Amino acid sequence: MIALQEFPGGYRLIDGDQLNTGLAYPLWAYSEAVTATSGGNVNNSYEISNTITNVTSAASGAGVVLPQALPGMVMVVANQSANNITVFASAGSYIGAVAGNVGIVQNVGVASLYISTAVGQWIALPIITGSTANIVTKNQFFDALPLMPTPADPNLLVQAINPDWANAATVQFYTSSYVAVGSPLYALCQTTYGYTSGQMATLMAIAATLSPWG
Repeated sequence: MIALQEFPGGYRLIDGDQLNTGLAYPLWAYSEAVTATSGGNVNNSYEISNTITNVTSAASGAGVVLPQALPGMVMVVANQSANNITVFASAGSYIGAVAGNVGIVQNVGVASLYISTAVGQWIALPIITGSTANIVTKNQFFDALPLMPTPADPNLLVQAINPDWANAATVQFYTSSYVAVGSPLYALCQTTYGYTSGQMATLMAIAATLSPWG
């Protein structure tokens, strides 16, 4: 974190207004207009170094990489690009239960707070930042399936999840709290049930009316 005003060095009295401003309105180190690495992996993706990183350009599946997780570290990654991105973690770190070299999918319009609770361990907390019209919680998404005009069995979608952790839909199913239009889990749902784009729009509309967390 970078203080709004740099305090003068040495022993001296500090103006109370300067202390109030610096402590009450901190300014965090920030990377703006970041381009995620197309086809990136844990070894060559854009390396996150500042507390807040705003990804504004990314090809589908492009990557960024967190530093090694050390206790107390906090990073915020905002995905304001047109595509989902993959967030990796370096130096053998994990994001939840997912190995850093596999990475997790971060959806369009979502910012994630990455908190390190131990050496090599990140915990990701997704936060909705964009329009919610195209984003619902995973709970809403699955709960909407039996409420479709032709009810669908949610178990069929669960059974369609590939056990391979290199599969993007698998990573999203086990690590993400949200489902966005066009995301891997969204696409798997469409192919599993043979839904048209219109039916998927109906599913998302029904989901948006349901309880976010059950």
